[in-house]
Amino acid sequence: MGETLVKAGTGLIPFMDKNLFGYGYKGKVIISSASFSTFAYVQAAATAAKKSRNAQRYFFTTDQEENNYEGVMNRLSPYTNNRVYGTGSGSCGALVTYYDAIKAAVAGKKQGENGKRHDVVQTIEPESGPWGEFTDMIYCDANTWAIGFRQRVEKSCGNCDDTALNALELLCGKKDGTSVKSIKPHNGFWGDWSDFVSCPGNGNFLKGASFKIEQSQGADDDTAANDSQFACSQSSNILASNGGPWGDWKQMKYCPPSTAICGFSLKLENMQGEGDDTAANGAKFDCCTL
Repeated sequence: MGETLVKAGTGLIPFMDKNLFGYGYKGKVIISSASFSTFAYVQAAATAAKKSRNAQRYFFTTDQEENNYEGVMNRLSPYTNNRVYGTGSGSCGALVTYYDAIKAAVAGKKQGENGKRHDVVQTIEPESGPWGEFTDMIYCDANTWAIGFRQRVEKSCGNCDDTALNALELLCGKKDGTSVKSIKPHNGFWGDWSDFVSCPGNGNFLKGASFKIEQSQGADDDTAANDSQFACSQSSNILASNGGPWGDWKQMKYCPPSTAICGFSLKLENMQGEGDDTAANGAKFDCCTL
């Protein structure tokens, strides 16, 4: 396998990469406390890893549940081009908790997540905002497709920096309508999640998508993507209840016949500090054979 683990922070545990990467996934792992007192060590390791020319992912696990896990993840992701994936919290020094968490994340490739499916027919890319970069494409498990979604949207905050749409999460299901899991490439930064909205009935999958996009406002506040809607293969379009107020709906882009959405990549602008934030600008979707 030839990969080595990136270690940083406190409470290091000696994982053996011949076991970890035996799951068929090439990546690196950052192991550290989630506390901000050790964040500098994690950031340094992630910054060094970013310089690597290969498109590896970097898994990050924490050792204390009471620490600000999500806050660290949001701050850490930009340093690795959004290739950082959290594996959850465990008790300090618990070898089995660390190992199982990372092993589960790495093993996800065998189930389709984080590894390209063999039945992808086409990628569709609805019109999006001009800012940000695409995350890695993530997928539903084999023999499942997207049946619904939810979205994270920041409400209008008045005289401040609005961002509107921040993230999407797709719900994956089987042909009998049973939901299996959900997938999201990034959690976004601000706002609240809607409830999941799904295509009704059996064998009814997401087959198209479009975004409500606010054009560039020049020196004024930009928000880019404000809302999303999806076309169902056997019924009318579905929308969440928390879409942002700005922009215009763009043309729906559809998967080819006899295919449905099976994975997606979020177009996300990272935090701009004192600059103008827009967060999610859109997404692109892979279509797999039904």
